[in-house]
Amino acid sequence: HRICDTTALLEDMAAAGKRILFEAQLGALRDVYYGIYPYTTSSCALAAFAPVGGGLFTHRVDRVVGVMKAFSSCVGEGPFLTEMSPEEASSLRETAMEYG
Repeated sequence: HRICDTTALLEDMAAAGKRILFEAQLGALRDVYYGIYPYTTSSCALAAFAPVGGGLFTHRVDRVVGVMKAFSSCVGEGPFLTEMSPEEASSLRETAMEYG
């Protein structure tokens, strides 16, 4: 484990030409600004916030790659906008190997 000034660390890495990857597991519907309140996280979960939250100046970002699931799922509290029967859910789990 390492505790450090992430801005200095990331700026040094960027200046040296290193590639930096940020990852997040929450989607826009859990985002504090664009999500379904009160079922949001405490911070912005969108790609635009990743460098800011990590301590990297945004002018260093030259590429954003978004990956999304083919269908929505939800774990935790709050409404789920589309629901299906238990039989449909079972079929989807088996076919897509999706277990929420």
